[in-house]
Amino acid sequence: MKPAFLAVMLVSLAACGEDPPPEGDATACGALEMGPYVAVTAAVGKDTSTPAILSDAQAYTITLPASGIGYVAFEATSARDHVVFVDRDVPVTAQTSTSMTIAAKSSAKSSDACVTIKGRYVFNLAAGKNYLGVGPDAGGPVNVVID
Repeated sequence: MKPAFLAVMLVSLAACGEDPPPEGDATACGALEMGPYVAVTAAVGKDTSTPAILSDAQAYTITLPASGIGYVAFEATSARDHVVFVDRDVPVTAQTSTSMTIAAKSSAKSSDACVTIKGRYVFNLAAGKNYLGVGPDAGGPVNVVID
């Protein structure tokens, strides 16, 4: 999309009283739809062998356990809001390295940026190791992007 056209679209949306979707949503849409994808098998528990995912503009295809929640580690480089996007309607939770639950600041089952986003969760994560719990869900792998 050409920058001039994009600017006209954004001004038009603003003039109509509609806010465009956050830029991170559009980036997540692209990653969820086109990859690159990194295959990860979620752990049943949280320990040193829990696989890690990053906030690196790529999608992680996470294979969940047959039952229960699957865990992945996430190393936050700074304390801030992180947005977790999923392409299937599965619950996502966050915990500190000491297993303290971090409540989602907001969650949504969709985004105006694209229909691929089936879950959008905002967590205020501290710098350092955190854990994301995905599921429970027996519907197969889920793609995840962190912004």
